[in-house]
Amino acid sequence: MIAMILAAACTHAPTPPHAPAAAPPPPLPPPTMDEVRALRGDAGAYERGLRALAPADRRALALLGLFLVEQKRDAEAAPVLRQAAAEYPEVAPWLKLRVGDVAALTEIVQQTPASSAATIARLRLPALYAAAGDAANLEVAMIAAQSIPIDELTEEEFVAMAKALPADLATQVRLRLLMQYPQGRFTEQTYDLLGGALDALPLEDMVRIAAQLGRFDRYDREFDLLRRIGARYPDAATSKEVRAIRYRALFNSRQYDRLLAETDPIALDDPAFILLRARAAWRAGRPKELLAGIDRVTKEFPKSGEAVEAALQRAKYYSSDEPNYELAIFNLERAVDAGTIGGEGENLWTLGWTYFLAQRYDDALRTFKRYAVTFPDGDYLSNSLFWSAKIYDRLGQRAERDAAFAELKAKYPYSWFSYRARELMGEPAVAPSQVMNGNFFPDVAGQLASVSDPRLVSVRELEWLGLHRDATREMKVVAAAYPDNLGVQFALADLYVQGGEPFKANGVLQRKFRQFVRHGGSNVPKRFWEILFPLNYWDAIRAEAERRQIDPYLIASIIRQESGFEPATVSNAGAVGIMQIMPQEAERIALLGALPPPTREELFDPRINIAVGAAEYAQKLALLNGNHILAIAAYNAGTAPVGKWLAQTPVDDVDLFVETIPYAETRLYVKSVSRNRFEYRRIYEGTGSSAQQSKP
Repeated sequence: MIAMILAAACTHAPTPPHAPAAAPPPPLPPPTMDEVRALRGDAGAYERGLRALAPADRRALALLGLFLVEQKRDAEAAPVLRQAAAEYPEVAPWLKLRVGDVAALTEIVQQTPASSAATIARLRLPALYAAAGDAANLEVAMIAAQSIPIDELTEEEFVAMAKALPADLATQVRLRLLMQYPQGRFTEQTYDLLGGALDALPLEDMVRIAAQLGRFDRYDREFDLLRRIGARYPDAATSKEVRAIRYRALFNSRQYDRLLAETDPIALDDPAFILLRARAAWRAGRPKELLAGIDRVTKEFPKSGEAVEAALQRAKYYSSDEPNYELAIFNLERAVDAGTIGGEGENLWTLGWTYFLAQRYDDALRTFKRYAVTFPDGDYLSNSLFWSAKIYDRLGQRAERDAAFAELKAKYPYSWFSYRARELMGEPAVAPSQVMNGNFFPDVAGQLASVSDPRLVSVRELEWLGLHRDATREMKVVAAAYPDNLGVQFALADLYVQGGEPFKANGVLQRKFRQFVRHGGSNVPKRFWEILFPLNYWDAIRAEAERRQIDPYLIASIIRQESGFEPATVSNAGAVGIMQIMPQEAERIALLGALPPPTREELFDPRINIAVGAAEYAQKLALLNGNHILAIAAYNAGTAPVGKWLAQTPVDDVDLFVETIPYAETRLYVKSVSRNRFEYRRIYEGTGSSAQQSKP
């Protein structure tokens, strides 16, 4: 409609001859900003609309400049952006970033040195000085860039800067990226570009980088660097530190057979390595080697920390693979009595659980109560309350059962166990969004309004212009200045989601609003839950779920658990993308699902990854007779282990089956994905797409 109005305004029909002069039509009203923005999909109409508004509207002028940059019409964009920057000081630095020449970037640094735009300008200046052959200014700019920390919002700028620098300076930048930010999205690319420069590093740096790469699941590169260490420093390659790094990498990358094939005599006498090999044997399905390794550690190194860990491993084995609950209890009691109760009291909870499996219900209840006293808000308190209720139910003690379930639902209303408690009690499974437990959500809007920082005005204007990443960068600077202002922190989380980084948003809420994440409360805004359980790429999720006849909220639940909606995620096993697809399996999955076989690079595209992931889940669901609990477990651990677990514990009692999954990762995964599904229904069911986010 606006396009037609604009076209009509430029058309002049001739006056019929000899006809009396008609009165001129009244001038058409100019389009509104909302009408023009609605034309975003029609480039020509959108540009005409912006030009019609730009003389009197600085926002329209800024949008016009940004549009011209997007269309790669840089010569036209520069004067428009400069004019917009002059009229629109709140966002001037970010508009000048789009101009991008030395003069514009220097102005940003000089006029707004504390802004996030100045940080980006400092990172872009070296490339411009290098291109101009200005060695003196390049040296100064590189020194300035050295002081800028590398994080998720600056990594890409460092990567781009390195590409434009001379080889020696590019190597310096890439080494810094590798050493200071090995968890980044560009780590693999950075490592590969360094190539032979890695061989020139001192041994200490090579070892440190190798350990860092392993810590963040970049195992292919870690093994390559360990190979380089062996070639350049053959004596160091057999040192205890380097061997430990290599063996840990083999275990964490699930190369169990390679680890078990190691014959290094020094390692074979190291209790830590013996225990690691024993755990690898368990994962490789070689129980005799597991037990032999555990026995050796216990007998030869009885006073070591590994001896206690060995007892715990033995207990896990006799609780699952070869049930002998009394022997498992003996080993757990030994560990707990030695003070090894584990993080958040995990071993104490496990002891109570094993009492339950052995039908020693009084001991189980006593241990669960001990856990509640020792860890009044521990990670395993919901487990303890739930299984206490199940015991009371078996004993026919209905009042005690109901009391335990009531305490569970009151303390942890959104946990997997609370959803199961509601189902078992015949109540609606979906929890209320408001819980009257004394937790009152803070007035985040009021706290944000109390901050009279001009940078917040810039953030709001950047957000309005659609410059979400720039808004997030600036908001992160503001949030660092106001760490205790929950309104500022909440706004940062919101911006992270809008900028396509929901995992970072989740981290902010977990740190700053942990009591509401765990326990809920009253006056909790819906937006809080939307940030915690985002629905990015909703159109793709819904389309692929419909194609496979799967609940779209289940696909979203898997994505949230697999990658936190971060498309660049790579797992320790090499799984790629938003639904964590193994590249070597992608072709088979795609062919069975009537999809084009994707390359590894294509799996980083969320839409392609979701299509393959939904097909994979549907295939596992069909193999497991439509049982979602089993299919969720298989998506994480594979169908073969699930078949083995089914042979030991039928799924008739779903709670017992889930709690006896021997892989801790898979056990938590099944609970989390199932819980997520209920949460997505609670937050979004019936709200339509307006409350959902979709990253372009």
